[in-house]
Amino acid sequence: MATFARLLLPLALLVSAFILLRGHNLPGGGFIAGLVTAIALIMQYLANGVAWTHAACRRKPIH
Repeated sequence: MATFARLLLPLALLVSAFILLRGHNLPGGGFIAGLVTAIALIMQYLANGVAWTHAACRRKPIH
């Protein structure tokens, strides 16, 4: 699952960007793009664990 999640993350982010840009005058847009991004990040978190996810983040979350 970890390998699949690492391969899926760039694809999911690309699809999310496409949906965000396409959705200005069509159904979709920001909300659906945010959902796709969130699902990809949650999959990374579940597959690789907390330590890997925090190390991969550029911005450190506030605890």
